[in-house]
Amino acid sequence: MYRELGFVERAQRITWRAKKGTPPPAASLSHSTYAPDLPTITKRFSRFWPQQRTWLKRLHPEELSWYRSWSWNSLKPGLWSWLYRLFVEFDLRQWAVQKDGQLQGVLAWMPTLRSAPLWLACDSYADPESITTLLIQARYDLRHQQNLKMEHPANMQEEAIQAAGFENARTLIWMRAKGAT
Repeated sequence: MYRELGFVERAQRITWRAKKGTPPPAASLSHSTYAPDLPTITKRFSRFWPQQRTWLKRLHPEELSWYRSWSWNSLKPGLWSWLYRLFVEFDLRQWAVQKDGQLQGVLAWMPTLRSAPLWLACDSYADPESITTLLIQARYDLRHQQNLKMEHPANMQEEAIQAAGFENARTLIWMRAKGAT
């Protein structure tokens, strides 16, 4: 119907929902000794912020994120961001995954009054094993949270997300009328 009215597809977004049950911690998925070729989960260091912001802006452009009631700057490291989150009762947890010394992805969990979504920031070429490991670790750390959800572009890291125990709850097709700005 929309196509007949002149609308064109802009993007497809999948809302992923974590399956019931607690996965094992990601650390138990790899060897007990450090190996540089295995994914390594760390906290999100300040030096990762520029890359995380770039990925988030690419994955969630403003025209598709108009309904989000907060800014990506809420994730920014530093005293002012910490004070802002403290005074608006904004909880935040962040994880990063590296492999072979390269940042593969960053995951943020930001509960609000309405929901508690996860926000995955990565490139389409990120190592799938690393993304799976990152998501499993977050699911384990947040095992007491109900209804973990994550919105992510369709056709991007889908197998890694499914391997981490998420299922497709819904796929939205974002459309725009031809000639609309």
